[in-house]
This record gives sequence, C-alpha cells and structure tokens, in this order.
Amino acid sequence: MSEIVFIDKFLVRLALSVFAALIGLIIIGEKRADVYVAVFILIYFIFLALYSPLPREVEGKISLISKILLTIFIIIVAFRILEILAPTIIASILGL
Repeated sequence: MSEIVFIDKFLVRLALSVFAALIGLIIIGEKRADVYVAVFILIYFIFLALYSPLPREVEGKISLISKILLTIFIIIVAFRILEILAPTIIASILGL
C-alpha cells in the first residue's frame, strides 16, 4: 500500500511540475517543440533522482522509459549542437 502512495506522490508531483514548466514556457513565448520535450525530460529525470529508489516492480518499467527518454534527449541536444556548429548539414538533412 505504501508503494502505491509513493508512486502516486511521484506521479502527481511530476505532473504538476510538467504543467508548471508548460505554463512557464508558454508565458515566455517559446514555440519550439523540442524545447518543451527537452524540459519535460529533464524534469522527469530530476524527479526520478529525487524519488529513488522506486519500488522493485516499478524499476524495470522506469528503466525502459528512462532509456527511451535519454535517447530522445541526446538526439535533441545533438541536433541543436549540430545546428550551431554546422547549419549547412542540418539544411541538407531537412532538405532545405
């Protein structure tokens, strides 16, 4: 029972933080979807670190989700770095 309450607290606080970040990004006028995704992924990993260790049955599922989100985050960051260092390569990738 305490594990369920723990997970509920984790999910509620994660959802509230993502919502607060969403409102903040809207207020500052951010329009790029990759910024939203990157910020949401960072919030997820911050909460995962704050609430570790999670119950065993949750760890396996969280591990898979974490690997997927980390891969997405790395792709976003690599794309942004490449955009700064070599904008012509990005233009050729996107067909511009």
